[in-house]
Amino acid sequence: MEAKFTAPNVLHTKIYDEVDLVKIPIEMEGELVLYDKGQDSDKGHLIEFNVRNNKDVRELEGRLRIKSLSPNKSKVGVFVDSFKLSSDFLSSLSGVSDLVLQNKISEMLRNIEKYCKTKELKDFL
Repeated sequence: MEAKFTAPNVLHTKIYDEVDLVKIPIEMEGELVLYDKGQDSDKGHLIEFNVRNNKDVRELEGRLRIKSLSPNKSKVGVFVDSFKLSSDFLSSLSGVSDLVLQNKISEMLRNIEKYCKTKELKDFL
């Protein structure tokens, strides 16, 4: 996976991977647009996101919620509101694509967790 910010709120990614469940190679490129909605004292910081300029994903919208639990511990939640693929073949495997998306999000969160155990989150961001 290659990723870089092309604007302060736009993450451009190229993904080369293989779906473990069905052994299908995946090559995707697009932009994840992030909208900082600010802090809610009870729920934490809210960031909404959506995908654009991706030929494989027609629609992906959701939100990311980050809540501080203590000075060195935070809780992160990822909520996907809609996820639609452009490919008829991949759309026919909708249950599999949802599972793959969940696995990829979980994997990214585990990587962030590993990184933050040895380094500061501000260095990551």
